[in-house]
Amino acid sequence: MDENKVLSEKKYNLEKMYSLIDSCFADYDLKKIDKGVYCDCGTDKDFANMWNIVWALADVQWFAESVKEITWYNDYGGKEHTENVLTYFKENNIGLFRKCCK
Repeated sequence: MDENKVLSEKKYNLEKMYSLIDSCFADYDLKKIDKGVYCDCGTDKDFANMWNIVWALADVQWFAESVKEITWYNDYGGKEHTENVLTYFKENNIGLFRKCCK
């Protein structure tokens, strides 16, 4: 989250935002390893559950207005992979990151 922006604008409550995001991941038993950082718990559904949460958040106004970074980290058989999901959302008009029609 862009914490400085959220705190300076005073439009949203930062702690409530983090709490709501945490609860989304906790609902699927996904592990929180740091503020805003989550990982799988070893089940076959973890991948789908994580993406379901991230895609759902793309449709949440306070999230779209406040998110600074969404990075997907994965380890494919010992090869580390990262993806800038926020850029992907913006380039592909996902959720509230859709470009406004002129």
